[in-house]
Parts: sequence; structure tokens; C-alpha cells
Amino acid sequence: MMSIYNLSNNTGVPEDTRTWGENHLESDNPYRIIGEQLFSFISCDELASMYSDIGRPSINPVILSLVTVFQFLENVPDRVAALWVKIRLDWKYALHLPLHDPGFHYSDLCNFRN
Repeated sequence: MMSIYNLSNNTGVPEDTRTWGENHLESDNPYRIIGEQLFSFISCDELASMYSDIGRPSINPVILSLVTVFQFLENVPDRVAALWVKIRLDWKYALHLPLHDPGFHYSDLCNFRN
């Protein structure tokens, strides 16, 4: 199971999320396309050196990058975007997060952009 706090790219959509997405998202759904085709092309290897081993765990920059794009597409503020990472199953599918993933604090988006 991948956590958003894992800096390595995962290998695919977790089983529970994949099953839900295949049953509920149309093949042309943009979040399904991102989860199946785009996510694997983005790598956080170049950004890993920016994160410290001390303190709370780092959030995967691929996740934060995609959430920032989703925010722009949906025209929502940080608080709503962070909430939607927790509750929107199409976002979880695109982000390769398990259905029970707790998400992150909204301030992490602002910190990431800075």
C-alpha cells in the first residue's frame, strides 16, 4: 500500500481503488486517464533531494503536483482540494491512492507551491 508520504513512485492503482474505478469511471473520464496513463510518466526522483529525513514524513511531490493541477481544473481553494483528496474517489484513482487514504493538511499545498 502506498502512502502519500512515500517519495517513491508506486507501481499502480491500489486494488481497492482500481476495482472501484474500473466499475464506475468511464474510459474517457479525465481522472481515469490520468491514473492509467499519465501518473507513471511523472517522477519525483529529481525532487527527492529537496526533502529532509528529519521531521514529519514528506508528501510525494507527484501527488501534490497533480492535486495542484486538479485544483486549477476544478477551480477550488486549498481547503477544498485537500478535502477532495480524502473523499473524491475519482481523484484517489488518478493519484493512485487507496480508498482509505487519509489525505493531507490543506496548508501542504501552499507550502508546496512556495
